[in-house]
Amino acid sequence: MPKITHTPMGRYFDVEDGRLYAHVREGCGPALVFLHYWGGSHRTWRPVVERLSPAQAFVSHDHRGWGESTTVPGPYGMERLADDAQRVIDELGYGEYVVVGHSMGGKVAQVLASRRPAGLNGLVLVAPAPPAPVGVTTELQEVMCHAYDTPDTIDRSIDLMLTNGRLGEEARRQVHDDSSHAGDAARLSWPRQGLVEDFADVVGAIDVPVLVLAGSHDKVDPPRVLREHLLSKIPTAGLVVLDGTGHLSPLEVPEQVASHITAFVTELRIAQGATPQNRAVRTELSLERRTGRSVVNSSPPPPPPPTRSAVNATFEDSVAATHVIVLPGGGYATHVPNEAEPIVDWLNGLGVESSVFRYPLHARHPAPLEALRTESAGSGTTGPNASE
Repeated sequence: MPKITHTPMGRYFDVEDGRLYAHVREGCGPALVFLHYWGGSHRTWRPVVERLSPAQAFVSHDHRGWGESTTVPGPYGMERLADDAQRVIDELGYGEYVVVGHSMGGKVAQVLASRRPAGLNGLVLVAPAPPAPVGVTTELQEVMCHAYDTPDTIDRSIDLMLTNGRLGEEARRQVHDDSSHAGDAARLSWPRQGLVEDFADVVGAIDVPVLVLAGSHDKVDPPRVLREHLLSKIPTAGLVVLDGTGHLSPLEVPEQVASHITAFVTELRIAQGATPQNRAVRTELSLERRTGRSVVNSSPPPPPPPTRSAVNATFEDSVAATHVIVLPGGGYATHVPNEAEPIVDWLNGLGVESSVFRYPLHARHPAPLEALRTESAGSGTTGPNASE
C-alpha cells in the first residue's frame, strides 16, 4: 500500500469583505487552528508545524491586513478576527479542533473560545495577551505604533523586547519581512484598539481545557502577568513556563512549543475516548514532554515509598484532571483532581519539595499516598484525604 502523505497546501478563504490566505494540511484530528501574533503571518508557525506529526491536521491563516491577506480591509479588532477564524473553521468543516493562538492571536483565541463554538476541544495560548489591558498607557501605545516603522526599529523591537537572543538569521529576516509588509491600518489597529479591548468579563465562559505557554524571559507578557491577569479569569487554564525564550517562542524554541502542543492534543484524544491506534501515542506522555525530565512513562512500575529529599523537577498546572505528584522516587498519582495542589502544599510542609502535572487516567497509583499518610502520621502531620 502506498504511503499516505499530508502536504500543506495554500488556499484562500472567503470572509467578510475579502479573502484570507492560509496553509492547510489534511490529516488526523483534532485539527489545530493557528493564529499568529501582531507582526507575524502564517509563516510564524512553520517551525512549530515542522516538528509536529506529519499526519496532524492544521490550518494557519494570515489575519486580515497581514501576510498574504494585506488587501482585506478592516475593522481589525478582536471580534472581527475571531469571526474570521470561525469562518475558516466552518469552511474546512472541522468537527473537532484546538485553537492555538500567539500573543495577539492568543487574545483572538480567548474571544473565540468564550463563544463556546461547536467542536472546540481546547486552547493553547502561547505568550498570549491577557483578556484585558495590563499597564497600558497612551505613551506605550504610541511607542508600539512605531515599532515596525523601519529596519532599525524592527531590529530594536526584536533585540530589546521580543526575544531572548535566540532568534536565528532566517527567522530574523522573516520577522522583518512580515512586520514591514503589513497594511498600515492593520499594523496600527493592535496598539490603538486591540491591545486595550477588555474581554475580562467574557473569558470566564471558556469551558474547555486551556494550556498557557509562557516564555521564561518574556518582557511583553511575562509569566507573572499571565498568572495574575489570565489564569485568574479562566478557570480551566494551567500554565507552563518555556525555558530560555522571550515573546517569540514559536520562532525561538519551536521544539518546546511543538512538544507541549503534541502532549496536550494527545491528552485530549485519550480523555475523549480515542481509537486504539491513537491510544498508542500515550507512551509519549511523560514529564519529559513538559520539563525535559522523564519521570513517568506509559506503564510506570509501582513506585517506592516517598522520601523527604528535594525533587529536581518543576511544573505548574492548575487544570483539573488526574494528577501526578512529582517526588524523587517517581510519579505518584491521585484520583482526586481538585486536591493535587493541597497535597503538594502538605508535602512541602513535611519538607518534601514537590510539583504536579496532569496525566491520563490510566496512570493512577493511589497507594503511595497511603504511604505518605503513614509517614505523616508519625510526624503528627495530617494530609488531605485523597480517596475517591
